[in-house]
Amino acid sequence: MSMKIEFARVLGGAGLVALLAGSALAELPNTTDQEIAALEAQLTAKHAQKAQEVQTHQMSLLVDQAVSDAAERSFYLDGPATIGYTPGKGFTISDRAGDNTLNISFLSQFRYNVNIQNDTPGNAAGNVDGTSAGFEFHRNQFAVTGKLQGKYDYTFRADFGPTGVFTLLDMFIAYEWEPGLTFIAGQMDVPFMHETLVGDGMQLAVDRSTVETLFGAGRTQGIAVKWAPDDYFTFTGAFTDGVGGANTDWNSDPNELAVTGRVDWVFAGDPSQFGDFTANRSQDQGGKIGGAVHYQDGDVGDGATFTSFIGPSPNVFAWTVDAQIEWPGASLYAAVVGNTITPETPGGVETDNFGYMAQGGYYLTEDWEIFGRWEYLDIDGLTDDPMIVTFGANYYMDGHINKCTFDCGIATENIPIGIANDTSVLEVDAAGEDTQFFARAQWQLIF
Repeated sequence: MSMKIEFARVLGGAGLVALLAGSALAELPNTTDQEIAALEAQLTAKHAQKAQEVQTHQMSLLVDQAVSDAAERSFYLDGPATIGYTPGKGFTISDRAGDNTLNISFLSQFRYNVNIQNDTPGNAAGNVDGTSAGFEFHRNQFAVTGKLQGKYDYTFRADFGPTGVFTLLDMFIAYEWEPGLTFIAGQMDVPFMHETLVGDGMQLAVDRSTVETLFGAGRTQGIAVKWAPDDYFTFTGAFTDGVGGANTDWNSDPNELAVTGRVDWVFAGDPSQFGDFTANRSQDQGGKIGGAVHYQDGDVGDGATFTSFIGPSPNVFAWTVDAQIEWPGASLYAAVVGNTITPETPGGVETDNFGYMAQGGYYLTEDWEIFGRWEYLDIDGLTDDPMIVTFGANYYMDGHINKCTFDCGIATENIPIGIANDTSVLEVDAAGEDTQFFARAQWQLIF
């Protein structure tokens, strides 16, 4: 009896196990199909997302390529363009060969000026204070220069000076006929004094000398030919409108014509080192001497045409000789200039005037340079001949690109209206007064 019962239990248990297994097997295919369907749906979504990402990436590459190609073609049709920056020389866009370029640069000079004269309590205007001081942006120059077809150089330079008024400085084109022979046409510096030809941002003191301000020919309009048979000798001849011819019409110049000739000889060193008046401690020894003559025929006017000058202009013959020597850490420059002015008006008195100047700098450290300048003016018609002495220091944070200049000085004798000028910070002295002091501080940036 017990064996039957036991057999029945075993049989019943086996049946129950079989029933449960069958039930599980019956449900397994349904569960697997659902999971597979879910996985297939996820995989399909992943494929779609990946395809979208690939398409987006390909489109981005296509757009980048199209923009790059359009930029290259818009600048130069015959090849790709390059864009670069040179500290102190600005940004340059150039073709691969460098035959076509466009350079953009900027010069800024911010100053604080002080002039101290004697008070003049007896002046008819009242108790006049002899001290003047103030800030100014003396120069904010914007320049566009470059090459065309490998043979034409162009220069455009304008200034927003102390008044903020836009003024055209330079606009000329130079064509190289052959190596060493160049033709120049437009508005440019008259090739007379070397100090004039050295750039505004490359001076030793805060600005050029009073001698250059009075005797320099400045900018004018005309043509010039430069001949440089080698790197050490240069001759420049110019046919121009003369002094005062900048930014004028053809029939409103103060002169009938003007001719100028200048010669420069570098007898030691590299010619490129004479583009400024300083010589740091890594500078090689070098020397240069130069000279120039200038003649202009004054215009008497025709009485019917509007002119920008008052009355007949005089005839002027001028000459100058200068020399520059540099050593590692030291520099010296000197010049003498003279002119003979012959009035066009009947009975006018001919005058002979002379200017002398010398300046030098010495580096105390790699960044600090001290300098001094001496000037003497011998002007016909003045009772006393003024002498101007200036001394100061340069702090070079990055050469001429970023530097601070501090100078001060004294002007002896009476300074009349013909010598006083804002660049030198010299004011007109009252009658009987003499000896005025000046000081300047300037921060210069070139980029």
